Amino acid sequence: MGFPRWVIRIVPNVWDTVHLAGELEVAVLVVHSDVDDLFAMSMAKRLVEACGARRRLIVVSGLLHNAPIFTPTAMYWQPIANWVQQRPSEDLTEVLPAVRG
Repeated sequence: MGFPRWVIRIVPNVWDTVHLAGELEVAVLVVHSDVDDLFAMSMAKRLVEACGARRRLIVVSGLLHNAPIFTPTAMYWQPIANWVQQRPSEDLTEVLPAVRG
């Protein structure tokens, strides 16, 4: 990410998502593009493997890293919406606590 080497040696690794993902007890969806210009596909695959049984990887084609945010398309977002709709309600309540007014 462009940090000087000395900073990397003294700052804790907050990006150790593979280790942290192994501790998750909820369903996990990882969405990654085959041409992501920031993170390699191998990183997404390692993350999914660490998540245990309740995991899913969706690979989209041809989108750069920030494209889904700056130029949203149904090709990217529809599979995510479908995955959320298929989740049992108990899965979602673990992640999305009720909003109280």
